[in-house]
Amino acid sequence: TAPPPTAPPATAPPPTTAPPLSVPPRSVDPSFGGTAHPTLGSSGASGALDVIYAGTAYSLGSGDGTIVPVEVWNGTSQPMSGVDISGPAMSGSTVVGSGDSQDVEPGMLAPGEVAFGMVFFSQALPSGVTFELTATGSSDTSFFSTNAQVVQANYSPTGGLGGGAAVVGTVSNPSTTTISSPISTDLFCFSSGGILLSVSESFVSGNADLAPGATGSYSIDVPTDSAGNQMPCPTFLVGSSG
Repeated sequence: TAPPPTAPPATAPPPTTAPPLSVPPRSVDPSFGGTAHPTLGSSGASGALDVIYAGTAYSLGSGDGTIVPVEVWNGTSQPMSGVDISGPAMSGSTVVGSGDSQDVEPGMLAPGEVAFGMVFFSQALPSGVTFELTATGSSDTSFFSTNAQVVQANYSPTGGLGGGAAVVGTVSNPSTTTISSPISTDLFCFSSGGILLSVSESFVSGNADLAPGATGSYSIDVPTDSAGNQMPCPTFLVGSSG
């Protein structure tokens, strides 16, 4: 009699892998206005909000603390609002300062987009410090900010406080809901090669809400250093939200 047939050897099913996150390429929100073409770093983890750049720290004057320009990438597949960046300044293994973010734009950060802002340290920091910064945000739409559209962003060499340089212009409300006052406007100065150098803040003039389709004006001083000298701002972006 013929021997019973033998079953073919069992083969393990191919391993399954999770589909990649649907995150668009890194980009700048179209609500910004200005002349800069930022250099967006390639670091950062997909699936998270991640600090991809911490710039050169600077001070606006004695006793005014330390400012670190930062960039955050939304590597998630969801829009984020209320982005906050915080963490310690380290000298070796010693904590020498603790900072938190200000002036982060855009207020609503879409997947793949990069936000610009600064982390403020109340302390004067020694040279050679490093920063351990972490970004957080909310995907809860009930807390979302609304991005105002920057319509004009014009460099004025003598239009600022005390006759210094400023960027002046207008914003509009492109949404179907009112943007409540105060409506922030933030100036991000970049090198000609697109490196973030400094950050300055102001608000839409008039301290009034911005109805759908309405416009408002702003003026933001170019920052000065600790000696009162105007900081470089060869290219710039302005972002606004409320």
